[in-house]
Amino acid sequence: MRVTKKQALRLICALVFLVLCFTAAKISATLAAGLDSQKAAERWAAGGEEDYAQISVFLSRDSGFTEESISGISDTVDAALVTASLKAEEDTRLWYSAYSTQIGEMELTGNRRNAASAVVTAVSGDFFTMHPMRLADGSYLKADDLMQDRVVLDTKLAWQLFGSSEVSGMEVIVNDTPCLVAGVVQPETDGASQVAYGDKPRAYIPYALYDQLQTAGEGESQWISCYEAVLPDPVRNFAKTTIENAISAGDGVHIVQNTERYSLSHRWDTLRHLHDLMIIPDSTAYPYWENAARIREFDTAVLLGLELLLLIFPVIYGLRLLWKGYRFLERFMAEKRKAHQRRFRTI
Repeated sequence: MRVTKKQALRLICALVFLVLCFTAAKISATLAAGLDSQKAAERWAAGGEEDYAQISVFLSRDSGFTEESISGISDTVDAALVTASLKAEEDTRLWYSAYSTQIGEMELTGNRRNAASAVVTAVSGDFFTMHPMRLADGSYLKADDLMQDRVVLDTKLAWQLFGSSEVSGMEVIVNDTPCLVAGVVQPETDGASQVAYGDKPRAYIPYALYDQLQTAGEGESQWISCYEAVLPDPVRNFAKTTIENAISAGDGVHIVQNTERYSLSHRWDTLRHLHDLMIIPDSTAYPYWENAARIREFDTAVLLGLELLLLIFPVIYGLRLLWKGYRFLERFMAEKRKAHQRRFRTI
């Protein structure tokens, strides 16, 4: 069968669109896989048989969520796991959690009285297990540290205060309070995190030190703006429902299941409600890692829309070819039948 120039051009266009579609899908998968802050459940499972989910809760100041709320959440989660017949092996943990609050900018002073203004985040629990930023020096903060006067600096702040990134053990003054540098972390290098991180240097302090600084006023409980947990998810949405029940989600409380946020179904839902990503409800203040994840949500949803558009022509062209093939086969079989009938009439 002779192929015309028009048919050849259509075939080439269909193949080009398919290549572009697969390229967009590959880029989308790369973007989704680039955020360590969204892969805590995957790291915790570590190839085991149990399914885990990572759940993040973002809270406005009006939610009234404080450190006193944490023990109640732990009791509720433990009870739910027992009810589901989930039990940790000896000397292991079945789940873990972390919480944090971005306090705002504070003045920090290093050696030679070098001072810098930095965005300070109070953290507790397994924060650096949830957010394993690359260590440039020293160690992370841990919930069971005996001394709660250690801080973690990012490399920007370490260079501004000390002229080096190898400064673990050095003294730093945080709001007139002497502290020791536990370690120095390297900010994430992916595009979304760099945009969300901003140009300001950052420091991470223990929640106990946050209490000492009394930034919210004397005698007032310190507000928690972000609670995160990784727990078993034996059936779909078990982990998310457990956290919702533990926190009593309401106004000023926004819960995200990080584990599924880049799945095909979620990307399609995000594409259909893309404007929702532009709205920050209530007085919720998202930390930079959540803003980076939302940027990736937007990017992957738009890429899904591009993939669908690029598929339209190849799909229509493919269906047209199938229809032509079917008609050709139908004509071929009809001619065969006629030839067969003529053969027997001749005999």
